[in-house]
Amino acid sequence: MSVVRARGVASLRPVGAVLIAFFLRAAACRDYDPQYPGGGAGEKSAGDGGARDHGGAGARGGAQDMVGGTANEPPNPQPDGGDGGFASAGGAEAGGASAGGEDASAGAGGEGDTPTVGLEPGAFDNLALWLEASDSSCSLGADNRVSWCRDLSGKGNHAFQSDPLLKPKYGAALVNGRPALTFDGEPSVMIVADHASLQFGSDEFMYLVVARWRNEAEPSAAYGGYGSLLAKVEAASPYRGVALLANYPAVFPDLPALRRFAVQLEASGGLVLSYSNYLNDDAFRVYAARRVGERLEMRINGEVQAATQIAIELDVSAKGQALWIGGPKGQQLRGDIAEIIALKGAIGEVGLDRLESHLLRKFGL
Repeated sequence: MSVVRARGVASLRPVGAVLIAFFLRAAACRDYDPQYPGGGAGEKSAGDGGARDHGGAGARGGAQDMVGGTANEPPNPQPDGGDGGFASAGGAEAGGASAGGEDASAGAGGEGDTPTVGLEPGAFDNLALWLEASDSSCSLGADNRVSWCRDLSGKGNHAFQSDPLLKPKYGAALVNGRPALTFDGEPSVMIVADHASLQFGSDEFMYLVVARWRNEAEPSAAYGGYGSLLAKVEAASPYRGVALLANYPAVFPDLPALRRFAVQLEASGGLVLSYSNYLNDDAFRVYAARRVGERLEMRINGEVQAATQIAIELDVSAKGQALWIGGPKGQQLRGDIAEIIALKGAIGEVGLDRLESHLLRKFGL
């Protein structure tokens, strides 16, 4: 028993270190002072050919606050409606249900539905965030660097980056002929301002990320051996929130990181590691984190990888903190992200199967 307890304690030690390091490095990243884009010359989008002025919101504690309501809206991109293109909120893939319909809303799971028939994110009425790497939903500037990507959920949770040193790069035809954003900087980061729709509290939620990474496992003085796919966590201990990590640091900082997918909710617990190893192989997968009552579950390509029990009252809202896509310096993601989806509230098993089936087919996984 002592061996088991020792392993349990050791496995939790890096959690706090990861979250503390995140905020220390995020603070250093703030020296770049990322702001909402001001419509740089030469930037383009399908909406109106250029980025608008977004109202001068400042960075506070690593988060960008939305100012002026709709004044912060990027141009409205028009989907092309082609095969596999995105649907507007409430739309659904052929064979799917519309928003609010059976199997589409929170708690979806109606009998008689076919799990293998895909269902687009826009069909879920508890959709909180939907970011898609697309030249019709993202603003492309010099060298295809991305200033913002429009949230297709209708919640206004757009992702921004105005500093040219921090912008990810748009890459065409990276996965099944579809684009993705390449996080190749040291670091590259997109910021989504805090919003009530991203404050999950102690309720059920789910993140899905279509991504690949190539982060080396060997740590250095300037790099922890892992990267952050996304994170929205508190700035003070016990650092509650949600973080999805590419690799996970070893117990001792001089050892190579574990090349696994990790999900963590707080420094004192709520850690899940994938049983699949060597995931820094530059291969795209659908990574998911899901909370169902006292259960924290991680999934890869539609299959449960691992789960753990958490306190049912654990609040992961991280109010006042932005959602970071790609990590700060030291936790920089070296990889590509094609799509990010967040659901606030329950999702039934059939709805989950259909959403994952849609993503797996869309990206040829």
